[in-house]
Amino acid sequence: MKVITSNEDFRFIKSNVIALGNFDGIHIAHQKVIKTALQIAKKNSLSSLVLLFDKHPISVLNDSAPKLLTTLDQKIKILEQLGVDYVYIQEFDVKFSTLEPDYFIIKILIDKLLAASIVAGFDYRFGKGAKGDTQYLKEICVKFKTDVTIVDKVDFDNEPVSASRIRNLLDEGDIEKANKLLGRRYSIEGTVVHGRGLGSKIGFPTANIDISKNIKLPGSGVYLTKSSIDNELFDSITNIGSNPTINDYLTDRISCETHVIGYSSLNLYGKEIVIQFKRKIRNEQKFDSLDQLRKAIENDILLVKKQLE
Repeated sequence: MKVITSNEDFRFIKSNVIALGNFDGIHIAHQKVIKTALQIAKKNSLSSLVLLFDKHPISVLNDSAPKLLTTLDQKIKILEQLGVDYVYIQEFDVKFSTLEPDYFIIKILIDKLLAASIVAGFDYRFGKGAKGDTQYLKEICVKFKTDVTIVDKVDFDNEPVSASRIRNLLDEGDIEKANKLLGRRYSIEGTVVHGRGLGSKIGFPTANIDISKNIKLPGSGVYLTKSSIDNELFDSITNIGSNPTINDYLTDRISCETHVIGYSSLNLYGKEIVIQFKRKIRNEQKFDSLDQLRKAIENDILLVKKQLE
């Protein structure tokens, strides 16, 4: 798979089948759009291309952008696993947001990206003020003999699959349902940084993970997770919430802290770690002492080991 940015001087020689969407989370509805593009490309001996924005459009236009389910790097990794030929990353800034819908279709999709066929979800909108919709996309593309395929909504438990629905499930701690909508485990990644070191004092060293403030964290609680470190996958327990959860050290800062079960090296500082969420174990609790916290973690680990047997 080749990744191209809009700032590069790159010219396509052959036509492409382009999948359009915001693709935050690349959930099962997004995957249906992408897989449809892959099928059309294969059938017609064309290349598949997914257009991504380097930033969430809402984050450029106002301050109310939702927390992201996937970073740009995560999206690229997932798209490569799906078998996409090209990822085109369009810089999204204020100037780009003022482009009229017809300019986006003609100058970018058709002239620059050589779209022979375009695939989009039923609710796709584009152009200045999100004026363009799928009907307008069809009306313009037919003039240039560019095929358009619109993918119907995907339901799960009689409700449409969407990024906002997944965010709500994460807030509720319903990881298992969120994972079903995503088609994989929800994961976050970051760098292990120094914390207060209280986990080591009670015999359960934890990795304090620096997560981008733009990334969506599950709701406060303790979770059964998998942690990927140096390309090895370990069972782990992850706490989302106040760090640490004892009354002597109360803080309003929400953190992500992981105890990796069976990891021999205690020196994780500076390492990149990926946390995959499997399910919620319990709600976050406040403890009066480190001893109470230690006993709770012991119980969590015993519970996890029984579930893993």
